[in-house]
Amino acid sequence: MKRIVLPLLLLIGLGGGYYYYNLNKAIVPETLSDEFLKIPTGSTMEALEILLESGGYVMDINAFKSRADAEKFVTVRSGRYKIKPGWSSKELVRHLAKGGQEPVKVVLNNEKTPEQVAAKIAKVFEFDSLKYITAFNDQALLDSLGFKETRVNSRTTGRENFRTKYGWGQTTPREMAELLAMIRQGKIISTAASNRMYRNLCRQFWDTEGLSQLPENVKVASKNGAVNRSRSEVVLVHAPHVEYVYCIITKNQKDESWARNNEGFELLRIVGALLWKYYEPKSTWKPVEGYEKW
Repeated sequence: MKRIVLPLLLLIGLGGGYYYYNLNKAIVPETLSDEFLKIPTGSTMEALEILLESGGYVMDINAFKSRADAEKFVTVRSGRYKIKPGWSSKELVRHLAKGGQEPVKVVLNNEKTPEQVAAKIAKVFEFDSLKYITAFNDQALLDSLGFKETRVNSRTTGRENFRTKYGWGQTTPREMAELLAMIRQGKIISTAASNRMYRNLCRQFWDTEGLSQLPENVKVASKNGAVNRSRSEVVLVHAPHVEYVYCIITKNQKDESWARNNEGFELLRIVGALLWKYYEPKSTWKPVEGYEKW
C-alpha cells in the first residue's frame, strides 16, 4: 500500500508545485515600450487580449487567458492602466479585473479658447473634441438642467457683452447649491458621472473657511473659489440628522486682502458655523483651540 501512496503523494506535490509556479510566473516583460495600457470603451475580452499581445504587455497570452478564466474575469473596464514589469498572470488579471485605472492629469497652461482646450484634452482622453466645443457654446444644455443664470462667458460665441459686464462666467448661489445637490442625487450627466464628481468633491484640500466650522468626522462635499473682490463656497454637509446644502458668493468686496481675516473669508466661517448649530442644535462640538494656526 505504501508503494502506491508515496508515488501518488509525489505526483500531487509535483502538480501543486507546477500550478503554483504557473500562477506566479512572470508573464509581463521586464521592459515595456509603454507602461500604460489604454483600454477603449466597449472593449471585449478578445479585444483586450489583442491589446495585451500586440502591445507587448504579455509574453504568454495563453497564461493570461487561463488565469482570466480561473478568476472569472469577463467584464472589461475601459481606462488607463499602469502595468508593472515582471507581473505574474495573477497580478495582471486582478489589476485589470478590479478596474485599477491610473488618474489622468491634464495641465492647461496657454490654452485659452475652447478649441485649444479640446485639442489638449483629446490627447489623453477618449474624447470627441467637436462635441466638447458644441456643448461649451450650447447654453441650451444649461437651460435643460434648470440653470437659467449660470453661463460661461469667456471665449464663448455670443457672450462678449456679458463677459464685459460679469467677467469669465456668471451664476447665482442658489444655482450652485442646486448643482451640487443634483450631483449628489446622481442627476448630472449620468449616475456614474455624478458619483465620480461627488467623490472628488468630497476630497477637497481647502478647508480653512466654512469647512473649518464642521466636525472633522462629518462627510462634506464642497467647492470654493476666490478672486480679488469675491470669495465663494458651496457646501453639502452630511450632518448626523440631516443633509443640507448652501452656497455663499460675495460680490464687489472692498477688502481685497488675502489674509485669513479677509472679510469674505470671515463671512464663510461665520455662516458655516451658524448653519451647523441650526441643523445640529444639540451638538457640543467646536473647533479645537489654535486651529486657525494651521
